[in-house]
Amino acid sequence: MELKKTVTPSRPVKKNHTKATEKRMSSIFRSMSNISRLEILKVLYSKGSTSYTDLKALAGFGSKKESGKFAYHLRDLTALALVERNKSERRYNITNQGKLVLELAGKIEENAFMESGKLQVRSSSASIDEFKKHRIVQSLVKEGNMPHELAEKITKEVENKIHKYEISYITGSLIRDMVNSVLLETNNEEYRNKLVRLGMPLHDVQQMLYNLDGVDGGMENLISRAGRNVFVENAMFGSLQKDVADRHMSGTIHISNVGTWFALPDVIFANIKDLLDGGMNIGGKHASASRIPRSGGLSDVMASVCIMLHLLSREASEEVVVAGLPRLLAKRCPDAGDAEMEAGLLWMLAASSVAPAHTREGGNITSIRLNMGHDDARLVDCVINAYARYVRLTPRPRIGLVIGYDKGSIESVSGRLADIVIAGGRILLTKSQQVSSRGVSGGSLNKTDSKMSMALQSVSVNLAGLAYEVGGGDAEYFMARLVLLLKPVIDAIITRKKELFENTRRGLNPLIARNTQYMQYGYASLTINLVGLREAVFEGLGFEYNRKGRETVQKIITHAVDAGTNGAREAGERVTICIADAPEGAERFARLDSKRYGKRVTGPGQTRPYTQGLVFEASDIDKYTNKSPPITLSNRMSRSLNAGLQVVLRIPEEETDPDVVRAAIEKMATLVPTFSPSKEVVVCAECGFKDRPFDSKCPKCQTPRRVPV
Repeated sequence: MELKKTVTPSRPVKKNHTKATEKRMSSIFRSMSNISRLEILKVLYSKGSTSYTDLKALAGFGSKKESGKFAYHLRDLTALALVERNKSERRYNITNQGKLVLELAGKIEENAFMESGKLQVRSSSASIDEFKKHRIVQSLVKEGNMPHELAEKITKEVENKIHKYEISYITGSLIRDMVNSVLLETNNEEYRNKLVRLGMPLHDVQQMLYNLDGVDGGMENLISRAGRNVFVENAMFGSLQKDVADRHMSGTIHISNVGTWFALPDVIFANIKDLLDGGMNIGGKHASASRIPRSGGLSDVMASVCIMLHLLSREASEEVVVAGLPRLLAKRCPDAGDAEMEAGLLWMLAASSVAPAHTREGGNITSIRLNMGHDDARLVDCVINAYARYVRLTPRPRIGLVIGYDKGSIESVSGRLADIVIAGGRILLTKSQQVSSRGVSGGSLNKTDSKMSMALQSVSVNLAGLAYEVGGGDAEYFMARLVLLLKPVIDAIITRKKELFENTRRGLNPLIARNTQYMQYGYASLTINLVGLREAVFEGLGFEYNRKGRETVQKIITHAVDAGTNGAREAGERVTICIADAPEGAERFARLDSKRYGKRVTGPGQTRPYTQGLVFEASDIDKYTNKSPPITLSNRMSRSLNAGLQVVLRIPEEETDPDVVRAAIEKMATLVPTFSPSKEVVVCAECGFKDRPFDSKCPKCQTPRRVPV
């Protein structure tokens, strides 16, 4: 049986439909031939949803006379469905068809360039333009402040090189590299330094994307890290004084957070009660931040504190120290019960702990100051209890407590503090009025009658390296060299303060500018940190740990303090000296000095960091009295250093008995005025587990990777 093949007749194309399509295509091609309409499409493609007024200005129709012309072009694009109007929002968007038209126009334009034989440049603004040498001349004159005649000469040489090498793919970056090469060849290094491009090699960027094991925060962390690299280069090769930059790179001094040296203070001290008493005084710079009214209850207060801590953390490179929280709660939430108060505080701490960080890995620290004997005891207990819960829930806490106990009894809270330390919390106990978590004094808010004050304390001096260079025995020569070294550092800090104030005045740090009166008073504490004092005296200079050696330590501190006071007097400033935690500097100093002098080497490629402050072992603390040489030395150093001494009470990693830790804290409080009980807590790098110590694999997820808090 033969089956007949059925053929379905094709539907005839209507002539009217064909003509309509041809007419529409003709209209679209007509639009593509008009530069003004293409410019409107480009603006919408790059800017997204845009209002009529903004679109008109961005597309180049600035004068009132051109309003009719702009309206005509926009109406035509809308009729062709290349642009659509959102009637409810009164904004315009480019359609998918508009994007195709714009893409086709770009390809036609690029092909026309190629056919013409003219050089085409792929610019950093993601466009392809014809090579025009006058733009190089303009850039040399504008960016490098170069004489016009020399700029013409350099540009001609660059153009000759491009034609000579027959380069087919020219980019803006390549042209800049060639310009800089010609400047070096013609002995114009000074202009080359002004025109250098800042950024990262392509390989480094790709490695950042591939090596994500240490990334905490996802893409935000990568973008922040890349941005920091750019600003570090800007500081090292453009902003810092050359002698200071050279000293940093050679390891004589170390500047933490180099990229924000002229942009952000290191520490902000703020009174949260004063900041929020009159409502959220944020101003207009942070339009996305909610303005919560002052009249609200506990939840509104906690939300206001959280918002303020988020904003403050953006304007400090290391730490924000907040006082006045118990007094704020006592005034605004007098009827809240303990359970309700602790729940609200826990929410505030947890939310504040994830504030964005753009200055260093892991983010800066927020410390909450509690004043025992001054603040309401019930509210102090609520804050400590909430903080203890926060620490247990957070693998790596970014918030800490600074507890002033000059008038209070440490025994009333020492048990809970022991639990917090065992869980990896950040605690500092002090009898001083205003210190950071490193034990560094930040002056006093009362000096300016301000809600905030600032501290600049991110520069460290390598005492050990200087001692190794000087050689053994000659302490007088060492101290003379130290005074000479401190002079340019003091000048750099004073310059930093001026630049920071000016950048803040222009709007870089809006919250600081709005809530301080430092513009009138010019107040910010300026501090230099000394690193490696023990190694300098007992290794580099060769003194023994006896009375003479300890007296030498005291003399060096006195000389440094005098140098800071005298060196800044002419500028009307006061530079103070501290010995505190500087892990980046201590490790870097030791690593560089091990290559020069063969010191501090513990193994292949390994060095022991220089000492930072004083460390007392909790297991030995019972042996000490107020007259023990280490305690006597510590207290003498604390009195001599006018910006503070960091003293650490180190708890063994394996210690988990709260009573042992509590006893050590109570004993230490009777011996020194300021100290930080610290215990290294191991956290699983995969799941964040830290409930109990582990050596090889995480008990929860069996991952071998672990990191210390």
